[in-house]
Amino acid sequence: GKKSDKLEFAFDVLDKRKRGQLSREDMANYLKSFLTVLLNLSFTSSLNDDLHREPILTTIQGEPVDLSPRTISRVIDSGAHWATSMAFDGHIARHGSSKCVSMSFDDFAEWYTTKG
Repeated sequence: GKKSDKLEFAFDVLDKRKRGQLSREDMANYLKSFLTVLLNLSFTSSLNDDLHREPILTTIQGEPVDLSPRTISRVIDSGAHWATSMAFDGHIARHGSSKCVSMSFDDFAEWYTTKG
């Protein structure tokens, strides 16, 4: 299907309350799911070029991070909340409102196609 159809489907799945608005919680939950899948795929040995290489997760400063489930969970939570803040804070900056608690489909589509 068309990209716009896929985007509309994704919005409908994320809009748990079916109000035509995504809450910060809806967006954070989506991003947590996305990051969980992304990290699992990136640590799958069959996807590595060098099957003998251990997967490494690093901080922004390049320091290695342990791969314990607790650390991975914290990384996913932090990343999802950071990206959610970026999406909603960008929406606030574009529209001049003081606080944004939800995002319409048009706002979501704009974020997805320009920043997401």
